[in-house]
Amino acid sequence: MSHNTPASQVAQKEKLNDKSSAERESRGTILERTLHVNITNSLGNLALAGPHGGFWKPVDGTQFKLFGNFEGESIDACTATNQLNCAVIHEVTLLEHQSSFPVPLGVELNCVPPREFTELGQKYSYTVLPCSSNSNPQCIFKAESLNDELYEWHKEFPQYTAANLDTEGVMPVNNQAFVFIDCAHPVVSILRNNAHLIGCDIDQQKRIDGTWYKISKQVLQTCCKTIREKVLSKVATQDLNTLSLQIHRINADGWEDLGDGTLAMRSLKLKAGISQEEEDEAKRKHLRSFTSTPYSYMCRLKVKYELPNVI
Repeated sequence: MSHNTPASQVAQKEKLNDKSSAERESRGTILERTLHVNITNSLGNLALAGPHGGFWKPVDGTQFKLFGNFEGESIDACTATNQLNCAVIHEVTLLEHQSSFPVPLGVELNCVPPREFTELGQKYSYTVLPCSSNSNPQCIFKAESLNDELYEWHKEFPQYTAANLDTEGVMPVNNQAFVFIDCAHPVVSILRNNAHLIGCDIDQQKRIDGTWYKISKQVLQTCCKTIREKVLSKVATQDLNTLSLQIHRINADGWEDLGDGTLAMRSLKLKAGISQEEEDEAKRKHLRSFTSTPYSYMCRLKVKYELPNVI
């Protein structure tokens, strides 16, 4: 019996291999990074900081080094920014964390959706109990099966996201009802299939400097809205250039909210036999210390993500 593989099977195998190779090329590079987060402050200072209290993010300018995959490659800053701008988060794991804060915390990680809720309707990526620590890894986000639309979008329009769709590749003109858009802008694809929006075939329009099409602002807004609703709502990308974490105090009007004082007084220890005046002074001093003592929240986060390949 001959053991030779029939030619048709060889051809089919080669075709499948080619398809698999093409899919791998269009599907980017999967990476993992572990982040160490340390936030230290007093309740009083966090209250003074306002909306930015309890905020952590990588130092500006270090994002490329932290999240990029550029070893041995010569990539300009713009390309690197666009790559991080179109990251797909696969999984985020809280490896361990520790809090010396005497109040419960809600943690907001801007690259993942909230999964924990309080009775007041507050939403957080995860929550932390007062004065607690946990070294058991906890998965706080895992992406569902990623669809082909996402990868097709990355392949065709790697630099475009829902956030920059109406600014990237768009040249506004002051005090005019029209703009110029790059010929590679996703809106051009919409206009090719919807000529009635501009009353003509977009490919028959003259390009300015061989690159720019002139369209009305209204048409741009209409097309961008359609793309966001029909396509980008299904393409869950995140911008690692702006990754951040912020802690919030749960179920309180603010960081310094003492309520009826019960929570703050739990750690107060009074000496036996002191006078009422001494007891009142001790309580006042304890409350001042409660809001002025520095506390810390530390955690280690492992982020698994995918960057589109540089073409």
